[in-house]
Amino acid sequence: MRQHNTSEARLLRLRANLERRRVQLKRRMAAERQSETEGYPDLTSGGHDRGDEAQADMRSDVDHALQTQELGEIREIEAALARMDAGTYSTCVDCGAEVGARRLDAYPTARRCRTCEEQHEHRGEGGHVPGT
Repeated sequence: MRQHNTSEARLLRLRANLERRRVQLKRRMAAERQSETEGYPDLTSGGHDRGDEAQADMRSDVDHALQTQELGEIREIEAALARMDAGTYSTCVDCGAEVGARRLDAYPTARRCRTCEEQHEHRGEGGHVPGT
């Protein structure tokens, strides 16, 4: 499969945006890991009550969910960059049709055309994740 009518200038712009976002996410994840080790109270030292423990647990759960989401976005970005390198970036992975320029501008990690994405969501295959 080949890329459809996606101009070289558009691909360069989209690639730059994807690479910039990937760097931002990696920096944010590194900062979050650093704050985890510095910011959480040491619950084993004894001076904390159940409320402190519950708050620390909730913060840990939220941080973990955010990191999982960010890691998923990084993987989507890397997959999109690989499709660019392979020449299949603007080609729907399901039907081979063009993924429209407006869709790629809105969701640069999009793997499917709008029609196939709607069918994918309707079948309940993972719910809606922008870019899938």
